[in-house]
Amino acid sequence: MAGNDIPEYSVKKEDIMLTFRGLRKAIPQSPQTTPQLDEIDSRIIKVIESNPSISLREIAVLVGVSYDTVRYHMENMRKQEIIARKGNERSGSWIVL
Repeated sequence: MAGNDIPEYSVKKEDIMLTFRGLRKAIPQSPQTTPQLDEIDSRIIKVIESNPSISLREIAVLVGVSYDTVRYHMENMRKQEIIARKGNERSGSWIVL
């Protein structure tokens, strides 16, 4: 083994970590894409966190936008897996992922 191929050990509390320097280049790193939230998305999420069983119409009133705007943003956040719906439309609740 060459000097760069020797694994490095690090111990932190109960964890032991091995780092193989030679293999790091061989493993492709996928870019982490974090969903971008705009002002309306952020306000909707705050409302959902304070009342997960709230309806879209109630969200629209609290956020100060139209029902269609809330529906559009909620659908986009569902597709990006930022939020999810647990249960049905009447007795379900929203979950921020």
